[in-house]
Amino acid sequence: MTNTQDTQSPAQPALPNPETQPTISIDEAAELLGVCRASMYRAADTGQCPTVRIGRRILVKTAPFLRMIGALEEPAEAPKKRRGYTARS
Repeated sequence: MTNTQDTQSPAQPALPNPETQPTISIDEAAELLGVCRASMYRAADTGQCPTVRIGRRILVKTAPFLRMIGALEEPAEAPKKRRGYTARS
């Protein structure tokens, strides 16, 4: 008699889309990183995690957080405009 157990790894939570969800909760960020809530609150308090405070609530900024963990590419830099220079013939 063979004992076959389900050896699948736990499902990874889906990454939020920064365009439709500009912030995520501390709990969601902790789940994405695989750490406890206390660790995420500590990271927020020490500035290691990009957060914004709204009233008593602390929210994690989605785009900077995803870039921080390597799940989102850095935005391309826009070309700098030169001011006050015009070519004359």
